[in-house]
Amino acid sequence: MSEEKFEKNRKLQIICLVFLAAIYLTPFIARHGYIVVGELSFTILIIPVALITIRMGLPAGLFSGACFGLSSMIAAYGPNATGMDELFRNPGLAILPRLLIPVVIWFVFRCVRRIADDHTLSARLICGGFATLCGVVANTVFVIFTLVIFFPEEIGATDSISANALIISSILGKNLLIETLISVSVVCIYILVREKVLRKNVPEENEAPAIRKTFQKWLLFCSVVTFLITLNFLHHIISFEDIGYYQELLTERAEDILHLAEVSSDGVRNSDLEIGKTGIGFLLKNSIVIHSNEEEYIGKRLIELDVLSFGSDGEITYSTFDGASGQSILKSRGDYSVILFIPHSEILRKKNRMSAFMLSGLLILFTIIYLIVSKMVKHGVVEKIETINASLSRIREGNLEETVDVKGNAEFEELSTGINTTVETLKNTMDEITERNRQEKEFARAVQYAALPDPKTVRPQNGEYDVAASMNTAEEVGGDFYDFYKLDDGRLGFVIADVSGKGIPAALFMMTSKTLLRDLIRNGKDPAEAMVIANNQLSENNEQGMFVTAWLGILDLEKEEIIFSNAGHNPPLLVRNGEEPIYMDHKKYKRSLILGFMPGTAYQNDRITFSKGDMLYLYTDGVTEAKSPDGEFYGEERLKKVIDSGRSLEIQEVLRAVQKDMDGFVGKADQFDDITMLVLRR
Repeated sequence: MSEEKFEKNRKLQIICLVFLAAIYLTPFIARHGYIVVGELSFTILIIPVALITIRMGLPAGLFSGACFGLSSMIAAYGPNATGMDELFRNPGLAILPRLLIPVVIWFVFRCVRRIADDHTLSARLICGGFATLCGVVANTVFVIFTLVIFFPEEIGATDSISANALIISSILGKNLLIETLISVSVVCIYILVREKVLRKNVPEENEAPAIRKTFQKWLLFCSVVTFLITLNFLHHIISFEDIGYYQELLTERAEDILHLAEVSSDGVRNSDLEIGKTGIGFLLKNSIVIHSNEEEYIGKRLIELDVLSFGSDGEITYSTFDGASGQSILKSRGDYSVILFIPHSEILRKKNRMSAFMLSGLLILFTIIYLIVSKMVKHGVVEKIETINASLSRIREGNLEETVDVKGNAEFEELSTGINTTVETLKNTMDEITERNRQEKEFARAVQYAALPDPKTVRPQNGEYDVAASMNTAEEVGGDFYDFYKLDDGRLGFVIADVSGKGIPAALFMMTSKTLLRDLIRNGKDPAEAMVIANNQLSENNEQGMFVTAWLGILDLEKEEIIFSNAGHNPPLLVRNGEEPIYMDHKKYKRSLILGFMPGTAYQNDRITFSKGDMLYLYTDGVTEAKSPDGEFYGEERLKKVIDSGRSLEIQEVLRAVQKDMDGFVGKADQFDDITMLVLRR
């Protein structure tokens, strides 16, 4: 990201955070961020905290969490605040738990992305949704835990109902369920919309998802969903059993009290109306309370009791008494009526404790199952696939001796066998192709060498000149060539050339060039004319862009001269009798462009005298550009010294002396280019 773009993005984030703070701290939003529907009470203010933490990071998330806490304080001072709401006027309760929410969301989001993000939309939804889920649960846990510490009496954290039970009850309650569904849905919708919008402007990633992370993604998703469904299912089963037990208890106790009252109302004691530890009962005669385990209600009429509703006679119904919700029964017989009420906190006391053990047990169980399944799949599938991919990578790099040996189940063994069989077949096919190519190249090499002239066919009987040449190709066939031939008038035509490239294409281009130049010289063309015509013909249909450097000369014994033309070739060494060898470079002698490069190129002739005792040494760049193991070039000066020291040798010995000196210089280094030499002496 550029500095300007980064600065612009940072300013945009600051603007968004300031706007968020303004919304959070508005009294209207603070009050209505907490939604109350009947018994349900939940907040939606955690949604911006989750979105900002996921989108902008932990610092911005902490800022939004602080705003969430301040919003709770504002709502606690509102006119509609109840006794429980007023507790949030304490900053330790309102702000501290909310600062921990973005920490949880940020940590969970990073951890889940590391193990399950396979760069797909579903992975982003799972990572964001799971982090938001943990944030909502963390909000409830931290708030309840803080309430237990600061206000244990106000929330009923007595001996009968432990703090753990309160936390479990809150986690498994309908409030948290609805809050979680809303928060996770909004975050996932935001991620989905954002991805759809970005995909219009950003090219899709071509990287294929890793199977390990894809598996971890869906394993995490299935584990969490199964855990939540199982937990809620068992929780509601326990609730159903507990409610059923107390409903039977209420019915039986009401029957027993009425039976005692019919015998004698004085036979009913106030303690007989106790239901559990927190329940309350009333025995009424003609709608007036005559007995109750709460003596303050004795003597009151039925309409004075703070019970909102009853069902029909003998029916268990939902009621509230003194602000607490629970189950109640009204049963009448004659002048007597019995009202029994037991709060839900009493009914669900056993359930909350069991749920605490159930939540801990299920959490541990599903974590163990997740780790075991993940480990099994990693060991049984992912590691085997990675082993196969590693072997295939080495095979792609050219190591056909690599074998795939993955065992453990029939599918991987069959896959390993199939790969090994394919590689073995490929090796055999490549060996066959290599052998066929070798044979073809050997044949081409034989044809190429057979096309080279024999010095014996051009040497005159009077021995007025001698010629010798050698060619050592870097591959089976090469692109260098030499040629010499007698003309009808007794002159000697000779050429040395170097074609670009190596191998079969260079050899074919070489044969074409060699034939063209020989035919043109034999048809009476001088070297420059031959070069012009050959260049034009070689340039035609030269789609491969090949070219050839050439030095073409004609020795005229009568005139004691050599007429020649140079098409971009290395300067020969001229060794005159009794003088030091000199290079015939372009500073003194004409040199034109290479053949086959540009049609219409002009070439010029040049002449030198060639008297008795003179020697001309021609070569290709494979001689001077030969490299030692240290990367040093053989060079022109070294070549010049060898030619100077071997001027008295036979011309065949001159070629051997150069080759021997080169071999000693190069050592064990590979030959990089074709090496071709031609020596002409009078």
